[in-house]
Amino acid sequence: MPTYEYECEKCACRFELKRRFGEDAKSPRCPKCRGKVRQLFSPSAILFKGSGFYVTDSRSNRNRPSEEGRADKAEGGKKEETKADKVQVGKKEEGKADKAEGDRKEEAKADKVEGGKKEEGSLHPSMKESVEKVLRTEFAFPPDILRVIKENKKAWENYLNFSSAYRRIRVAYINGARNRPDEFKKRLNNFIKKTENNKLIGFGGIEKYY
Repeated sequence: MPTYEYECEKCACRFELKRRFGEDAKSPRCPKCRGKVRQLFSPSAILFKGSGFYVTDSRSNRNRPSEEGRADKAEGGKKEETKADKVQVGKKEEGKADKAEGDRKEEAKADKVEGGKKEEGSLHPSMKESVEKVLRTEFAFPPDILRVIKENKKAWENYLNFSSAYRRIRVAYINGARNRPDEFKKRLNNFIKKTENNKLIGFGGIEKYY
């Protein structure tokens, strides 16, 4: 049942009175002097809860977009940093992969060179047998070949520094074309030219017999 507050216009007495909604709306009398009274209206006792009722709420609402914008911008910055970090990591991984690939290529080159050296240092069995047979056979150095070599002082000096086995094999090779004058001359001139430059002539691996 609602409670109403009244004030006497004559003696200023205040009192409260409970009345039903359907009850006669005729104003009561003052309980002290029976004078005429008027109804008083007090502020409502309603308590508002939640957002949207206060000035601070509207203020926070106005600031919220900027705050949200800042948050979104910060989040975007973090995402960009994450992307940049991923790109940087990707570049480092690519660098490592390139370096590893380069190392593998270098190893492959080294293996190839080493294999080439082994091939150069090896001699086919048939070639080995032929070389050993020549070395076991008595051989007389043709004077005309030696004379031509001596005519080139540098070639002759280098020739004397070569092993006897090498000299024997190369001179025998030249002498083997004696019945073919053009080939004989070609072999002799090539030998003198190489010897003048202090270079050996031979197949891969034959150097160990020189």
